[in-house]
Amino acid sequence: MDSSVFSGQETWSKEERKELLFRKILSLKDVSGECFSANQRLLRELLTLEPEHEGGWTVWAAWLVGEKRYEEAAEVLRKLASRRHDEDGLRWTWGMVLAAAERYEEALKVVEPLERKVVGWPRKCFLGNLYGMCGEVEKGRKCFRETAQPFQKPILRWKHLQFFSPFWENAKAIDRGWQRLVRDLDAALEERPVYHWLEFARLGFYPSFELAHQGKCCREVKEKFAQLIRGTFSSRRKPFRRRGNREKIRVGFFCVPENEGGFFRSTQAIWEGLNPHRFEVMLFLSRERVPRWYTVPASVNLVTYEGDFAATVEKIRAAACDVLFYRKAVADLWSSCLPLLRLAPVQCTSWGTHGTSGIAEMDYYLTWDAAEIPQAQEHYTEKLYRMKTPPKLERQEMAVVSASVAATREELGLPRQGAIYFCPHRWSKYHPDFDFYLRDILRQDTRGHLLLLGGKSTWWGEKFRKRIRNVLGEKEFRRVLFLPRLSPWLYHRYLSAATVLLDSCVYAGEWTCHDAFSHGVPCVTQVGNLLVQRYSTAHYQAMGIPHPPVATCRSEYVRQALRLGTDVPYRAEISRAIRETYPARRGNIGVIQEYEEFFENACAEACYG
Repeated sequence: MDSSVFSGQETWSKEERKELLFRKILSLKDVSGECFSANQRLLRELLTLEPEHEGGWTVWAAWLVGEKRYEEAAEVLRKLASRRHDEDGLRWTWGMVLAAAERYEEALKVVEPLERKVVGWPRKCFLGNLYGMCGEVEKGRKCFRETAQPFQKPILRWKHLQFFSPFWENAKAIDRGWQRLVRDLDAALEERPVYHWLEFARLGFYPSFELAHQGKCCREVKEKFAQLIRGTFSSRRKPFRRRGNREKIRVGFFCVPENEGGFFRSTQAIWEGLNPHRFEVMLFLSRERVPRWYTVPASVNLVTYEGDFAATVEKIRAAACDVLFYRKAVADLWSSCLPLLRLAPVQCTSWGTHGTSGIAEMDYYLTWDAAEIPQAQEHYTEKLYRMKTPPKLERQEMAVVSASVAATREELGLPRQGAIYFCPHRWSKYHPDFDFYLRDILRQDTRGHLLLLGGKSTWWGEKFRKRIRNVLGEKEFRRVLFLPRLSPWLYHRYLSAATVLLDSCVYAGEWTCHDAFSHGVPCVTQVGNLLVQRYSTAHYQAMGIPHPPVATCRSEYVRQALRLGTDVPYRAEISRAIRETYPARRGNIGVIQEYEEFFENACAEACYG
């Protein structure tokens, strides 16, 4: 036992020792961080004395939540709830922890039976969010509507608009869901609501991330979202502080919380590479999310923000940026609201935003000319700025591709014979029509296997498995292998062992094809009119590869995939061409000069500086 706790009390009984330990634990002021590491020994001693001590397990769950170890916390709370069936508060906590772990369907099963007992709007709102995350949009709508008026939360009346199911049984169901969303947006616009801006930044709604994965242009829908909330933020705008002609152009880069990985991977080399004699860089990051490995160079001014929206707005405004770059706009509530406040004379976004933001205050969308059709401006609210190179640059030292990453099929437990067709998309990018592509590939290549990447949500995963099993049939379905969510390192190992990478028929993974090409793995893609359908095609064109595996229809896609999967000499030829040409493109520093030209031209056009 801990001598500091029990010193001089050797004759205490077991019950007295348990009581003293529990009081000591409860006296701790913090339940996370260093306190968790330093004092968990006390809790272990308590649970050794009394393995069923409910108070101890409750505190242990709180510590786990503080450490964001949600999976472990959910398991502790599940055990507690199984013993205390009559304690609703514990079940709500359990449900919230499950939701934090992205186990939404399990969270809904825990809290839905308690719906009739809900008396406060936060829990009612939480339940509505769970319905939405599980694709039960109509139930979510009903839940929000029942909450809006009695609790004087008018924002909740239309909160269901932000949910668009990541799973659909067929293309007709997608069309019906899309039409319903447009109807609801039109109905909301007829009401012309104006909300309190800070309350909207906390409880509001924004376009679903899933909209870009349906093979449809999102401009109309996203513009309706922006129009719906523009009045809430337009009155909060303030004039800019004009700066002298001789000053450097100040460029701000804003990162959405929990998107730091893609943000650093695609833009760090750009903001650090800007000419320090002509540009001043402001980097806006969530204080809790600044990577520990990142050392801020002298040429970069780091500004951190926290959970206070008004304070964050003032920090960005005080930075007096000439240009504000949002790598991901409308990716969450804040990145949907901030551009509407017009915090810089020039605002822009790029590939991190899948398609247009729909926000008129967003002046430019930076894109790669080779990846757009001539009439692409029709797809964007922003003015399209066409670059000669992809608008991203990966630092060489951040590239994870190396000989040590490569893995054999035996090491990964994959079939030794036949082609491995790898499609590493999230569930929502598997359009229902794509199931038939996969069926045709497996039926015609009887030795091949399909490798699909899943995620945390077992509920969505089971629905997807059921749908694809119905299309493929039991015989072909037995050759479908499902992977859980992978770490970047393990993802690259599976990618290195793949025969062919498969793009979805309506969505091409830009970073996905980049990673595949880094391993010399060819990618089959189907070109469309939208940017999100043209990434892989543009890379093939830029590499100058003759007769690349680019299709325009299902039959051609299947033929291209089968040829790569079964024609060894052809695949070797394509892989060799990729290995010879792509490495020279991944570190094209010419993109930095293009960014510099854009920032200068955009500021000049805005008659600023």
